[in-house]
Amino acid sequence: MLGSRLGTDSDGVVSDSAGADDLLASRTNLEGLAPVLDAIPAGVLLVGRDERVLYATPKAVAILGSSRPELEGQPLERVLAALSELTSTPPDASTGQRFALKGKKGNVIGFRIGAVSPEMTTASGPAYTILFQDITAVEKLREERNQLLRLAAVGEILPAVLHEIKNPLAAITTAVEVLFEEVAENHIRRELSAVLGEVRRIKLALEGIGIFRQELHSVRRSAVDRALREAFLVIEPQMKAKGIRGTLNVPDLPLLPLDSAVVRAFLFNLVTNSIHACEPGDSIDVTVSLPRGGDLEMVVRDSGCGMTPEVLSRCQELFFTTKSNGSGIGLALCTSVAESAGGRIAVESAPGAGTTVKVVLPLLAPRPSPAAP
Repeated sequence: MLGSRLGTDSDGVVSDSAGADDLLASRTNLEGLAPVLDAIPAGVLLVGRDERVLYATPKAVAILGSSRPELEGQPLERVLAALSELTSTPPDASTGQRFALKGKKGNVIGFRIGAVSPEMTTASGPAYTILFQDITAVEKLREERNQLLRLAAVGEILPAVLHEIKNPLAAITTAVEVLFEEVAENHIRRELSAVLGEVRRIKLALEGIGIFRQELHSVRRSAVDRALREAFLVIEPQMKAKGIRGTLNVPDLPLLPLDSAVVRAFLFNLVTNSIHACEPGDSIDVTVSLPRGGDLEMVVRDSGCGMTPEVLSRCQELFFTTKSNGSGIGLALCTSVAESAGGRIAVESAPGAGTTVKVVLPLLAPRPSPAAP
């Protein structure tokens, strides 16, 4: 039986197409084949020598998101892709399955191609069998696995890299600050001011990247309001250079039991994302508040391009980005740090309506859950 010869591997994708070829070699009546082909758990297309689809099983119709009349009699290139393109797609090394074929519904299709025995091929009969399955869920799991492996690699390397960079960066900052105070008001002083601004921006960027290695809460209280004002002054020239109006509204706050470097990293990552989403003439407004007896709140609102519902639903995923040179880690790391500290991040956005990100950071660390008996 064809169904018993056609199996699936551990990923749930087609793993053997020999059964279809064997059956085609022994039967010449397509109507007789139909019930058996329809019972196969994968989609099946029978394709003639002219590369037109002769028969599509119900499973194939469902996977491709088309009706049978839209498939049968049509050139294969309109249904899936040209045969030359399908055969040139490199197979997966472990399963032999061919991947990276996008369906009409945006799903990922894994497929195999089998040739019918030459002696059974006629001008009107099938010459190829194509067996395929929707492997979108499998590909998503593989992508998530790869993301975790990438993050683990970053976590192993990043602390050492940051340590090696921060020390010389601190020395450069001190040297430039001393020179800035000693030189007279001339072009050298202006150049030193520009260098100092860039060095401080690098320091902020490093804090933004290293945020996931730090704890939000601290036994030492810090001036979070001053740290945020200083960080905004470092970022502001980047906004002005792009023609973006930026405002920061931070009240005078008491010393808080939070690591000011981590709070600065929140501001840097969120405002940097807004800068990338804005065009000249847009605005970015940052508001920080501490309701009486409540948590520290930071709201970053921009009038940029906004996000589609699809992008909004994924914007907090690690490594997800719509920018060609983006890393996709800033917002994801902020979300992870906020949630691990008992806080939360909420994002609202719509195309053409800008984006608003609200961060809520509790002043007290969450209590650990009691151990199970």
